[in-house]
Amino acid sequence: MSELEAAKQRIAELEEKLEQTQRQLDLLVRQVFGKKSEQSRHAEPDQLKLELEIDNNLVENAIRPCSLGKKNWLFIGDVRAGQRTATLYSLLGSCLRRKINPRAYLTWLFDRLPQATNLTVHTLTPAAYAAAQSGDVDLQGAA
Repeated sequence: MSELEAAKQRIAELEEKLEQTQRQLDLLVRQVFGKKSEQSRHAEPDQLKLELEIDNNLVENAIRPCSLGKKNWLFIGDVRAGQRTATLYSLLGSCLRRKINPRAYLTWLFDRLPQATNLTVHTLTPAAYAAAQSGDVDLQGAA
């Protein structure tokens, strides 16, 4: 195979990979937004533009209170106490970000914690609590 043929074959492979990536992106956009927007229904594929934020200021602003609290409490009295307090602060921060009542979550957590094992501890996170409260998942038998 000559260099020209190898280059043509590589270009064809890259074009196929690009088409596959475009299909995956289109599927992702439909999953996120539920359906194609009016612009995407009537536009040619090369006319569509996906605009993303270049910075992550929104994310940084959202996690700043939790991160500052973890840093401030890291060495409270004893290193181990600081690590435990940082873990608790992270759990409470996660509850607040998910709009979960921290007191209700901690009550739920402490009811299930004695029966938890290393294999079931993932069912005790604020995300699992939110799923259980919304009825998406039944965690009664898991803990």
